[in-house]
Amino acid sequence: ALEQAEELHKAERRAAKRAAADVDELEMEFSVSFSAPARRSVMMFIQKLGLNEVAEAMAITAGKMNITSTTGFRYFCGICWNKIRDREGAR
Repeated sequence: ALEQAEELHKAERRAAKRAAADVDELEMEFSVSFSAPARRSVMMFIQKLGLNEVAEAMAITAGKMNITSTTGFRYFCGICWNKIRDREGAR
């Protein structure tokens, strides 16, 4: 049981590192820099939606406003939450 817990912990750390790398990639692609709380939100969205869906939400937002502004980030989060709700409703 202890070995299984250790393996699960390692897998979770790998997933967190991958999500952090994905956020770095998005920051470079969209020329933005997220605050620490915003990074955590983006990582959570990536884990729930995948990188491509989050990148699409960022592209939609970037086409309308500055994503790092409070309003822009809220708009981006709204797109992501709607995508999550749409997915959960499709189950």
